Amino acid sequence: MKSSRFVRAASRLVVLSVGMLLAPGTPFAGEQLSGTNIDKRTTVAFRVSDAVIGKLIPKGWASNPIATGPLKGANVTVVLIDSYFASDADEKPRPPFSGFVLALPAKKLETETAGNLIVFGITSEEQAPGAYGVYVVGKAAIERTSKLSNAGMTIRENWQLVSNDGNELEVNLQFKRGLALRSKTDARTRSGANPDYYRIYRIDQATEVVRSVTAEVDRAEMFTFRASGPKLAQIFDGTEQLVGVISTPVYSRTVSLPD
Repeated sequence: MKSSRFVRAASRLVVLSVGMLLAPGTPFAGEQLSGTNIDKRTTVAFRVSDAVIGKLIPKGWASNPIATGPLKGANVTVVLIDSYFASDADEKPRPPFSGFVLALPAKKLETETAGNLIVFGITSEEQAPGAYGVYVVGKAAIERTSKLSNAGMTIRENWQLVSNDGNELEVNLQFKRGLALRSKTDARTRSGANPDYYRIYRIDQATEVVRSVTAEVDRAEMFTFRASGPKLAQIFDGTEQLVGVISTPVYSRTVSLPD
């Protein structure tokens, strides 16, 4: 009887914890809640030529490479996203996002306005062109496995994204799971097609550094990155320099819009 009561209590605790995690909360004054999502993410950061950046960044903006941390010096990030929960402003479930987005850390000229510009992405037909108006339709094949042994937890990931217009991205990664660090942050992310449009993110995440040139960390047992096609080949032409790889096994976010 005591054991049964314990199980019921534990079950209620689990339900309560999940509910707290998914609760969107109250948006700040001057904001309107748009939705929430919970993802697994992998970020691959590069340094590419100024000529490449010049083709991607909108007029009135300039590249603003990441200034600190394990991705210091990166001016382009590939964010691979495997979302397993999403909801709208009324907490009704909606299709989650699977694919990738290309983000540029940038700054508006003669202002203090800075943040990521989303300039490209590949996702499903129902998610394109997306809130930022820059995603193209394609297909995603994502495989992620974890294996626990006496040597620790080995994570293996394979991401394959192919757009209908001929762009292809493939990332293969294997590493030993380490200690993830939890962080909370706010961000304003803008559209590269229309930088006046932005969304407000409040993020609670757990991340770990798999590779970082700046921090001299390399826990990747295997890593390959291949990009081709009319858009991606212009960016990743073989001269790009890998800056780092970040694994984000837990990424919980609320999304708001300015009133």
